[in-house]
Amino acid sequence: MNKINNEYYSSDSTGQYIHEINEIPLLSEEEERNLFELLAQGDMTARKSLLKVIYDWWLVLLKSI
Repeated sequence: MNKINNEYYSSDSTGQYIHEINEIPLLSEEEERNLFELLAQGDMTARKSLLKVIYDWWLVLLKSI
């Protein structure tokens, strides 16, 4: 077992997933709310930012399979 961010994970694929998911910065509640408000107004920069976050999470998920 290895320790990262005060949590333990194993060296199997689940552990690899948890390790990699911890490397992706999360949006704060305020950042997420602001992005969705801008998105609702048609802001394409907000759309691209939100899609990048979703894309990064999918990459980690696919790499762990």
